[in-house]
Formats: sequence, C-alpha cells, structure tokens
Amino acid sequence: MFSSFNTYSGTDNSKLAPVTSLKAQAANDGTKFTNVSDNYDFAAVAAAVTGAEAAIVFANADSGEDYITVDGNQGDRNNLTLWGNGDALIAYVASLNPNTIVVLHTVGAVIVEDMKNNPNVTAILWAGLPGQESGNAITDVLYGVVNPQAKSVFTWGKNRADWGVDVMYTVTEDPPQLDFTEGVFIDYRHFDAANIEPSYEFGFGLSYTIFAYSDLNIQKSYAAPYVPTKGWTSPAPTFGHIDYNPANAQFPKGWNKVPFYVYPYLEGPLLTGQNSDLPPHSTDSDPQPLLPAGGAPGGNSGLYDVLYTVSAKVTNTGHVQGTEIPQLVSSSSSIPYSLVSTRQC
Repeated sequence: MFSSFNTYSGTDNSKLAPVTSLKAQAANDGTKFTNVSDNYDFAAVAAAVTGAEAAIVFANADSGEDYITVDGNQGDRNNLTLWGNGDALIAYVASLNPNTIVVLHTVGAVIVEDMKNNPNVTAILWAGLPGQESGNAITDVLYGVVNPQAKSVFTWGKNRADWGVDVMYTVTEDPPQLDFTEGVFIDYRHFDAANIEPSYEFGFGLSYTIFAYSDLNIQKSYAAPYVPTKGWTSPAPTFGHIDYNPANAQFPKGWNKVPFYVYPYLEGPLLTGQNSDLPPHSTDSDPQPLLPAGGAPGGNSGLYDVLYTVSAKVTNTGHVQGTEIPQLVSSSSSIPYSLVSTRQC
C-alpha cells in the first residue's frame, strides 16, 4: 500500500499531477493507494500512513511575479523552507512510517538537513518544477521504470547562513542596491572558498546503478595566450528627450487597468529628489571601459579556446540500465572553481 500526500499546486489542466499517475500505477499493480490532499489534516495523514509499505510526501517551494501570496510569501520566496506546512508534514509522516519518500518541487535549494538525517526518510527526489508529464516522470523514477540520471544544478546548504548572503524581499522607499562584492564566489565557489560542508554539493545525483571511471586521459592544447580586452565603448546614444522626473511616468488619472497586464507606468512610492536618488553613473552616456572578458559577441574569443581535452572510460558496473552524466570542475590561481563543459560519447 502506498500513501501519498500531494501538495501539487499547478492549476494548468494540461499537466498530469503525480497523484493521478501514482493512482493509475497502483491500480495497474493491484495495490492499495490512499491520497491525502490536506497538508494540515494530520488525523487523516496518520490513518493513511500507518501500516503502509511506503509513504510518498510531496512538498513545494515556488516563486512567482508578485501575483499570489502563499504562506506570507508575496510572489517570490522569503525563506528556504517548504510551503504549505511541508517541513512539519514530512517530519510527522516520517515519525509514523519507516519508508518515507520525499518528492520536492522547488525553484531552488531548500533546507533538507533534518529530512536527510531522518532514518525513516529513505529517499529524497528533487523534481524541479512540474511540467506536462511530471506525474508520469516521477512515477517512472519511483517505480524503477527509468533510472534517475540528473545532477543537482546548485548547492544545498545546511542552513540559511551557509550561502553568505540573505534573501532580499522587503521593498522600501529606498530601493536596495546590490554591489556583488562576492565576485565569482557564488554557489559552489563560495562553499568551497569558505570551507562550508553542504547537505548536497553542486553536481550531486544518485542512481539505481553504479558507474566506474577509468582510463583517465588529459591532453593539453596549446592555445594562444589569453589577451584581455582593452579600450572603450562608444558613447551611449540618446533618442529624443529623457524625462528624469518619475512623477511624469505615473499612471494617467482615471486609467482603468487590466488585471495582470504589465504597463509602462509607475505606481506606488516614487523616487524623490530625481537624479540624486539614482545609482551613481546610471544616467552617464559617456564611453565606458570595455570589460576584459568582453569586446565581441559572446565575449572575448579567447575565453572559448580549448586548453585541455579530458577523456575517461565510464562503465556501468551495476545491474540496471542507466546513463551517467560526467562533470569536470577545475580550478587555478586565475580561474577559481570553473565548470568545464562535458559531453558523452
């Protein structure tokens, strides 16, 4: 018997919800399937999960464009926890069922340390954002019809402070300015540089089979020395008259807005003092120095020179057919922690 706790929040009827596909799979197998769609009805949850062979808990943490508020999250996320009582639900189910499987629909990393270290949580499946075949895809992975092969595209920290930055969601009369003083040290580069152990590292991904790497071969390509781009841009052109008075960009009086339509007008608190509140040089049309990595479409052509060709033999030593996605991460004194593109032959 499988118990499912479904927090699928999609409203597009073209998407197949996981609960629909799981229910069909159970009917095909002749097994009992129970679904509880209320994340706060713990009495129904307890009745469904007790004695079940497995309990599958779905939870999500979404984001939007300020058109909906969920759990106090106005549009985008305010935190790295799950929505809809998801964290408490997972902990409760795991306290009752020793084979609890967690499926996460999130737009990025959330804190999973408690569920990861819970002995009754036997699997965590990050399913990204649900698409049209989300239900069938998740069911195929859970039932072993297909072998999971994806790798995490970001780092999962153990707590909110691990990232070295914080979530910015408060809108004030003084618009926040981001200086990006961290440079290239974001995500896995930040974790490595600060020697922070994550819950799951960038590129982490498990499989139902085992792959062995052998015959590593590294060949150096003698590319020309990298020459940083130098010089200046052309002056920024000006078309017509630029009005820097934000009051002149407000909605016309009596304007009837169409809901959810994006208009080229301002509303809400306006900048005061006109140019004085704008970021420095934001209205500067003078020539600007070219970036060392720029200067051409796609950037400096030297950035695309092949420096090394790395090859290896990848062998499936397990008993399940599957695909491995190799990754190579390199570092040097001038290019720290760079993901090198890979391809499978």
